[in-house]
Amino acid sequence: MGEWLRVYRNKGLDALCTLHYKGDPGKLTAGQVDQLKEKVSTGCFRNSEQIRQWLQDTFGVSYTPSGVKDLLRRIGVS
Repeated sequence: MGEWLRVYRNKGLDALCTLHYKGDPGKLTAGQVDQLKEKVSTGCFRNSEQIRQWLQDTFGVSYTPSGVKDLLRRIGVS
């Protein structure tokens, strides 16, 4: 955040647009996201805690409860 603020203060809004920040790629690969979407579409999960545990067991990736909810929102799954 500090770097963005420094660029804005020193060079203005146009300079921020040249940074081309793409965001955090996340913990899952595109293929893993597809697997998650497919699994969710089966209706086998009752809540986000079950999804969190499945992600840990299947991919060895840890998410917080709020992180799972953010992930689902980001990939368009509910």
